[in-house]
This record gives sequence, structure tokens and C-alpha cells, in this order.
Amino acid sequence: MPARSRLFAVTVAVLCAACVAVLGVALHDQRHGNELDDAVTSWGDREFGHDSPFLRDALHLADPPVVLGALIAVLIIGLRRGRRDVAVLAVLGPGSAVSFTELVAKPLVHRTYGTTLAFPSGHTAAITSISLVLYVALFSGRAAVTARLMAALSLAAIVALVAFALIDCGYHYASDTIGGFSVAIGMVTGIALVVDSAAIQRARRRAANHRTADSGVVPDATLGCPVYTAHAPGENR
Repeated sequence: MPARSRLFAVTVAVLCAACVAVLGVALHDQRHGNELDDAVTSWGDREFGHDSPFLRDALHLADPPVVLGALIAVLIIGLRRGRRDVAVLAVLGPGSAVSFTELVAKPLVHRTYGTTLAFPSGHTAAITSISLVLYVALFSGRAAVTARLMAALSLAAIVALVAFALIDCGYHYASDTIGGFSVAIGMVTGIALVVDSAAIQRARRRAANHRTADSGVVPDATLGCPVYTAHAPGENR
């Protein structure tokens, strides 16, 4: 990852963490929606009707079998392309996002919708994180700008559809989905930075080992210092 991209990724991760933290404090122990939540819910009811059959069907896009299938697809794509970093991101990114949402953020914030812990939205975190790693897996190499743009817009539309369906069908407030979206982006971006840093370190070690081998220097395991190998007369060094 280029230095400029790493700086952008760090900025995105920090902003997402700040968004989750601010919303978490504002919504702590709340049992009702705020003005934004009420406005989004009212608009959805006017445009689609409450608990729209179409939007209820759209929720199946975030069903566990669908999410697991997409995760396996990303894992296979990464391994077939020799991109272990993508395969690792496919497992750790969504796994971290969902685990943090369900095991840490929801109990800590304790914002409820009815009797259910609601902030951040776990379904939104899952579908967003899967969409992110799928995009990375598909376009980890070179690809046309048009193809990248179309894929990004399609995946963003799926995420938005699922998030709005969760609101319209009475499972979450709008602010819950914003929290889930932020958790997913922050977690996947943070994991990507860690995976990229590990890959850079491995590449540096391999390069150092190659330079050592080419120079005829062998590390001495007992003395902790390099030992120069002997060369026969006339042998290339």
C-alpha cells in the first residue's frame, strides 16, 4: 500500500472510530429514536409503507448463509490469486467487525429497539464489511476504472438497501445502521493496515536475506554476527 494510501486509510479508520464513539455516548441507554431516526422512519413509511414486502425480502441479502457464502468466495479468490493478505483480510475484517459489534459495542452502549440491543447494527456491519473485502478481492490487481466504479456503486447500493430495510421493517433506528456502517469501515480499514504492515515486514526480511546470500554472508547463530564464507580461487563472488 503506497504511503499516501496508508495515510488515507489511517484517517478513515480514525474518523470511523470517532463516529462510533460519539454516537455511542449520545445514544447510551436510549430506548427511543432521535430526530434523525424519526425523520428517516417517517420518510420510509410515506414512500414505501411500513414493513414493505420488497424491503423485507431485501433483508435476506444479510442472512448468515449469504454472508458466509460471500466470505468463502472472497477467501477462495484471494488464495487462487496468491494473495494471502486478501484471504487474511476476508477472515479477520468481517469477523472483527461483527464480534466488536455484538460482544463489545452493543452491551456497552445498551441502546435498545424494543427489548433488543440495537446499536450498532450487526447486520449492517456484516454486509458492509463483506462488501468491502469482496471489492478488495475482486480488484486487488489492475482493473479498469469503469469496472471499479460500477462494482463500488453496486455494492454500496446493496449496503444501503439492507440498512434501509432494517429501518423500515422495525429492527433498527437509522443511527444504528450508521454505527454499524462506521464499525465495518473502521475495522476493515484497520485490519487492512495491520495486514499490509505485516506483508511489508515480510518483504523486507526476504530482501535482506537475498542480499545476505548474494554477498556471501551467513548469520552465525552462536555468535550473533555475520561470518563470511570462503570462496575457491576463481569462484564468482
